[in-house]
Amino acid sequence: MRVAALLLGGVCCLHATPIFSVVNLGIFPDGSISSGRGVSSNGLATGTADTAASLGSAFAWSAGTLTNIGPPGSPLAFGNGINSSGNVAGYAFDATLSTFNAFVWAGATIVPIATLGGTNNAATGINDAGTIVGYSEDASGAIQAFKYSGGSPVGIGTLPGGSTSSANGINASGAIVGSSDSTDPN
Repeated sequence: MRVAALLLGGVCCLHATPIFSVVNLGIFPDGSISSGRGVSSNGLATGTADTAASLGSAFAWSAGTLTNIGPPGSPLAFGNGINSSGNVAGYAFDATLSTFNAFVWAGATIVPIATLGGTNNAATGINDAGTIVGYSEDASGAIQAFKYSGGSPVGIGTLPGGSTSSANGINASGAIVGSSDSTDPN
């Protein structure tokens, strides 16, 4: 069985029925499944797809072309967000599947994103300005949301009394959405 990711697009007009298109993003030639995880404002897509050599490689999709962005050496990687320039934010596991680390893919270059002092981190979203968000272990092992615009990632913090947080998306204005625990009952 072969399963491919889909890209859904919608247009809605006043008093009209929404019009949607469903696009098969495809699979790699030696693969059997793909899963879309992010889409840009201009219809580029990213996700993960298996190959004969990996459980899943991150991909970038544009105009019918599915590009394996790896990263090389990782048996499992996810593209989670893509901006209109085609830059992909994601994360990849090491060869033993024991740790995972965030990256940004820009064309042919994979740039690793440092953690907040811990072992693991993941990039979950990117906006058109290239600002990336995600979550990272800090030096104490707690999971913290981060924002990254080059250089070092910056921790975002938690709600009052919270100890963990995660950033899941960022829009063009820089507003970030995510989750946090909290001791505040409101």
